[in-house]
Amino acid sequence: DKDGTLIDFQATWAPTFLTILEELSAGDAPLMARLGETCGYDLATRRFHPDSIVVAGSNDDIAAAWAGLLQGRDIDALFADLNARVGDMSLPHLTPFPDLLPVLDALSDLGLRLGIATNDGEESARTQLATLGLDARFETVIGFDSGHGAKPAPGMVLGFCEALGLSPAEVVMVGDSLH
Repeated sequence: DKDGTLIDFQATWAPTFLTILEELSAGDAPLMARLGETCGYDLATRRFHPDSIVVAGSNDDIAAAWAGLLQGRDIDALFADLNARVGDMSLPHLTPFPDLLPVLDALSDLGLRLGIATNDGEESARTQLATLGLDARFETVIGFDSGHGAKPAPGMVLGFCEALGLSPAEVVMVGDSLH
């Protein structure tokens, strides 16, 4: 996993999500509050609740949750736009965990092959990894939009296995969500 495992989810995504809420609500404070509440984002603390769909869901899950609140807007076009920009939007807030490089070095020293399986978009994940100078450390990056489905379904792990010529018995998925 990427968010919550390699990078600090709250520090990276809470301020990014606030910008998204501000854009979508265009000054309509009640709409902004409803959008935040629907996704488990607390505007007062500017943090996600642990059970937020943003924590463990995909952008498709968020779009589905907001569809009724953004009536009259093309949800598909809206999320295509957000998916294209969200990686760049997160960069000013991108916060890797302090011990990330020593951990990645230790895993590499063990001869392990690494990949990313994230419910974030693939391009967003690649943008973040490149910004952190970590893109060469991961042999594959699989997002919710890479054609393998979203977690917790097994498609991403199976896609990793296929890309690297491994069997599922040879792979361990490390993440921060309960599932």
